Amino acid sequence: MTPAHDFDPSANSSEEHALEIQAELLGKMSPTQKLELTSSYSRAILGLADADVRSMHPDWPDRRIRIEASRRWLTTELHQAAFGSEIASWNH
Repeated sequence: MTPAHDFDPSANSSEEHALEIQAELLGKMSPTQKLELTSSYSRAILGLADADVRSMHPDWPDRRIRIEASRRWLTTELHQAAFGSEIASWNH
């Protein structure tokens, strides 16, 4: 699939070079450092998802924001099993 923007071979090689450097740096990290990095990325993603839902529903409490944001990474079945009764209580 071709990206919507114009193809720039020099940008691609720069991107490949950046990925090579990243792989080299990750290879030098301890397992603990890698876990800490992964954890920080996860927190950032959760924060972005929460912010997006909050921008659409600024009056919602934090718990509802987090539950609604979690729809993005949980299957419908798992989300329903985890939060279904709580969500149903919001409608009453």
